[in-house]
Amino acid sequence: MTPRILAAALVALVPTAALADCVHGPDPDTCDAVDRAVTYVNGLRPGTLDELASNVRLRPTSIYDQLAELRASAADCTSGASNVDIDWVMGGTYTLTTLEGESDIGPFAGTVNRRSHQFFGQVGSGFDFVGLISSQYRGDGRVFGDLNATDWVAGHWIRVSGGTGVYVVLSGSCDVPLPDPFEPWYGAPLQWF
Repeated sequence: MTPRILAAALVALVPTAALADCVHGPDPDTCDAVDRAVTYVNGLRPGTLDELASNVRLRPTSIYDQLAELRASAADCTSGASNVDIDWVMGGTYTLTTLEGESDIGPFAGTVNRRSHQFFGQVGSGFDFVGLISSQYRGDGRVFGDLNATDWVAGHWIRVSGGTGVYVVLSGSCDVPLPDPFEPWYGAPLQWF
């Protein structure tokens, strides 16, 4: 085989190879979001999210399943879509009282109120400041919050040890009033902040 034919064969395989790179599940957008979130979390707490983790919830394939379920069940946010669109992704760590993270749009810093099951924080900084996030979370790991009347953040937190853990969230926009499309996924009434 000549180098030219070999090169043409490799170029023809690129789209297939790119799709095969998604080892977490079939949806490339969700898969890309998981990869970015894993990078953010592991940048703050190296090696935490790994397919070989003894805690199944810390495996990227489990995170993929959680985020795919979130996207599918929140599809009512946009008319006619089978999945809600992802605007940006965030991943980070938490302690009993604080959160820190990285996102596609900048750093995140926040506080946790364990009594009310809420957290509050700021995403972005300087000229890249995006807004304040007010969120609530459940004991099963689900998180939902808003930036404003149409922009949401939602995802999962995962305890690692004691009062510390990691979180992975997606953000997007909704064409209908928040938080209505997310209540079935969240499994409880959502407060409006």
